Amino acid sequence: MRIEVLWRPGMLRDAAAGLGHWATDLRIAYAWATASGGAALHWQGLPMSRVSRALIGIHFAQTEPWALRQLAEVPDRLRVVEDTEGVFHPKLMLGVRAGVARAIVGSSNFTSGGFGSNTELNLLVEGARDEGPLADLIEFFDVAWGGPLAFEPDGAWIDRYERMYADRPQPPRPTGGPGLPRPGAIFAVRASPRGGSGSSIQCPGRFGFFFNLHDAGQKAAIMVEFEGEFASATVKLNHGDNTLNINFGRGKHLKLRRGLSKDRLLTFAQTQEGTYIVKLIGFKSKRAREIMAAAAAHSTSNGRARFTAGIAEG
Repeated sequence: MRIEVLWRPGMLRDAAAGLGHWATDLRIAYAWATASGGAALHWQGLPMSRVSRALIGIHFAQTEPWALRQLAEVPDRLRVVEDTEGVFHPKLMLGVRAGVARAIVGSSNFTSGGFGSNTELNLLVEGARDEGPLADLIEFFDVAWGGPLAFEPDGAWIDRYERMYADRPQPPRPTGGPGLPRPGAIFAVRASPRGGSGSSIQCPGRFGFFFNLHDAGQKAAIMVEFEGEFASATVKLNHGDNTLNINFGRGKHLKLRRGLSKDRLLTFAQTQEGTYIVKLIGFKSKRAREIMAAAAAHSTSNGRARFTAGIAEG
């Protein structure tokens, strides 16, 4: 029997993609599943044609309806579990090829967080399908699939669930603490140009929370100030490399040039109206202190926004 510990997001995604393309029969059982409308990396790595059975929980209405509709396209491929006594909470991807089985089991749900931004721990197990732990996992799946709480949803049921999903309570999001800007705050972070002469820069992905970005592929519109000029831009959260990409786009008068080879200092500000402003300046320790002091001075006096100050390095 082979056992591999998967503790980095990239390791989990690679193992899941490898398992999916290796198996001739692929089954998944997860408490929650999301896909970001098909844009999520973990979803794109799922070979849908090889998925014979998908057992998905819907507790707290956290599973994305789009994912359910995709899985339901093939009759008897999808069953959902509606457990009123507890929570259907497994995290299992199970593949079979001839007499061999592979499984990924651990803490990750089939979500962008589970396969990207969260701190998760999973195991990849491979061995004979008819003995030991893998036989137990196959039995678990078969019992749950045929259990009284699992059923195949029709289109009308998914429509009703979609309304529940739209009205679901939103989980709490971090609003402060070490390394996270507070709403209405100005913050500074070291960031590096991407590709030298490109039109994007990179900063730590955790700063996506500041722009209310939580899932891979999500975007937000911002204004960027650079050397006295302003331009519109977008920020996009990418769980693949845990970065927040700020893209200025082609044709914009605001560009990062080859001369910007050193780290830059960005300051993030959010107005009371919700507008996001990002300011880029040269990174110098003295200048960083000056920016932070200026931000602190504006914490109560600025009419458009209330600022607090902090600095973090990526």
